[in-house]
Amino acid sequence: MSSNILERAMMELVHNEPFFANLLLNMTRKYDYSMPTIGVNVTDTINLIVNPHFWNQLSLPEQVDLLKHECYHVIHNHFARFAELEPTTYSKEIKDMTIEERQAAMQNAGNLNIAGDYAINEYLPNLPKKIKTFDKDGNPIKDAKGKVITGEGCLVKNLKKEAKAHNIECDHYKNTEYYYDVMKQLQKQKPPQPKGQPGQGDAGGNGNGPMTIDDHSVWQTGSQDSEYITEKVKQVVGKAVEACGGREAGNIPGDVLIAIDALNHKPRDWRSDLRRFVARTAEVFV
Repeated sequence: MSSNILERAMMELVHNEPFFANLLLNMTRKYDYSMPTIGVNVTDTINLIVNPHFWNQLSLPEQVDLLKHECYHVIHNHFARFAELEPTTYSKEIKDMTIEERQAAMQNAGNLNIAGDYAINEYLPNLPKKIKTFDKDGNPIKDAKGKVITGEGCLVKNLKKEAKAHNIECDHYKNTEYYYDVMKQLQKQKPPQPKGQPGQGDAGGNGNGPMTIDDHSVWQTGSQDSEYITEKVKQVVGKAVEACGGREAGNIPGDVLIAIDALNHKPRDWRSDLRRFVARTAEVFV
């Protein structure tokens, strides 16, 4: 295996989208044949993990957008945000859950994973429309009948069509929370999925529903400390911003700038603001 399998896609980003190139250059790149497709996680560094068999069957435009897809997961800090959106699902140990709680937790986790992909795939028109995975020998994984297993990526146009059929509002270019809410509304109107069907949030499936194009389960092999993850993400994103000339240099897409602002946002301490206001007011009337 060549150690330069990412080179062509990286060069495209260097020339055309330097922010993403610089963000990727601040990640540790690893190759793993046991990884179904591709993924990122946070340990002492941010790791980009790639299955070469999966990667080599993609076109160059697909490879470029897939690298950007992983960057978007980092920029939006999905590692930590998912735990904040569903604290019960992500904080309670499986062994302490009832069967009903486990089923609900799996569904919530799957829906969150897919919702995150819905939000970021809107900006990536060249992602593969159909996804297949490979074994360690480079053979496409097949089902019991010998048919190559494929799945459909998470595209909002498909979610919107399904939502419309159930009289649920759904629009383009929204955030993870928005699509998660749409999926929860749909879930209330649909029968439970049989075990093993797509929709569990990881790459793999049989073409019957949406699936994440990358492997989100690898997030669980990294750090689970949300504060540590967030600080590590801020550091790496900050370095990428600086390396491409800062946010005023025109090298960072507008939607990415909005995500960076959200990443760095600090909630205001209104009690402190009120104390300062009262103090200043008192001085005026002295």
